[in-house]
Amino acid sequence: MENEQNYLQTADVLYVEDNEEIRVGYERPLRKYAKNLYIASNGEEGLKLFEQYAPDIIISDIAMPKMTGIEMVRKIRERSPYTSVVFTTAYTNSEYLQEAIDLQVDAYLAKPVAKRLLKQTVEKLSKVVALDKLTKQQQRYIQEQKEILQNIIDTEQNALVVTDLDTVTFTNKAFLKLLNLESTDAFHKKYTHFKEFFQQKKGYLYPRGNSPRQIYEQYLQTDENDRVVSINDRIFQLEISLMRHRDRELYLINLSDITSLETQKKMAQHRANTDKLTGLPNRNSFEDHFNTLQKSGRAFTLAIIDIDHFKHLNDTFGHLIGDEVLCELSSLLHAKVRKSDFIARWGGEEFVLLLQDTSLQEALQACEHLRNAIKTINHEKAGGITASFGLSCFKKGDDLKSLFSRADEALYRAKQNGRDRVEALQ
Repeated sequence: MENEQNYLQTADVLYVEDNEEIRVGYERPLRKYAKNLYIASNGEEGLKLFEQYAPDIIISDIAMPKMTGIEMVRKIRERSPYTSVVFTTAYTNSEYLQEAIDLQVDAYLAKPVAKRLLKQTVEKLSKVVALDKLTKQQQRYIQEQKEILQNIIDTEQNALVVTDLDTVTFTNKAFLKLLNLESTDAFHKKYTHFKEFFQQKKGYLYPRGNSPRQIYEQYLQTDENDRVVSINDRIFQLEISLMRHRDRELYLINLSDITSLETQKKMAQHRANTDKLTGLPNRNSFEDHFNTLQKSGRAFTLAIIDIDHFKHLNDTFGHLIGDEVLCELSSLLHAKVRKSDFIARWGGEEFVLLLQDTSLQEALQACEHLRNAIKTINHEKAGGITASFGLSCFKKGDDLKSLFSRADEALYRAKQNGRDRVEALQ
């Protein structure tokens, strides 16, 4: 059995890193692993050292001043196509993935690099260098080309897919786990087209058409904030990057799981638009709904509902009992109004109701039914309650203030005329 020391200190290594602290920190272990170690602080220095010493292995950062690691390696590959390359970087975006794939690098190590992993990588590549001196170099790269991309994308927590938007070429472990699959072959057996794993749900992006160009154009035309998809009842931010590889158009699909963020967002929206006590929509939500109806041009009527003698009820039984009465009334109103209508708590003991596609006369009849239904409430301590209604029908030129003012005046009349009644103003 071959000892790992057989291959350590057998290959010349060029180490390129612009961060002095990182460079100094890794210089000492690399001197133990390399036969000869050459050190540069940027791509230009690294290229000169390569031209002078032709090292077997290059370990380089990607983002550097003067010349990036990508640019340096591209120039080196023009001179020496089969030199082993390892990129160390904190970057994992699709631009670097695409360029790393095109350059056919041997490994892609995320910073901070564990010294144990660095040692294993140098040892492995040193072994390859030694064997390549005895065998044809091209044989190694045919197989490793696939392993390179797999190694890169498997380090990413997001679900990644390389596809021509028809069949899938590569996936990472996170993507296979998302679909409960063991391999890319299993994906092809289950799906006939890549887009089939997206769920068609209202509010979420779903690929239209079948041609790659159609799907990609749809993605580009979708606002960045709306590039959200549903897969297996989870929510993902979708990113698609075009990658031209060997005269073939491929696409890198990046899926970031934002399920918890979307849940929090919806909860925040719910809290902002919901009355905490009753669970009915609040004034903010009511105003949004009013604005929608106003713009639609459809007929509707506003009703203000006010519990009679509610201050006396609070003074007599206390605010906790008053809250219980409000909740009982809210449940009744929610159950009795039509699905097309909109009921909300305005504040205190007042509720507001928008009756859609309803004339004033029809609204009067509907509110009479509600008024009688309210009288059936019988709280165990507070007893029965009644409510007064003020109605007004939306007219051209109305805004919320003018419509509400007429309905409020009608409510005042109902109170003046004995309460427990419905009054209306045109």
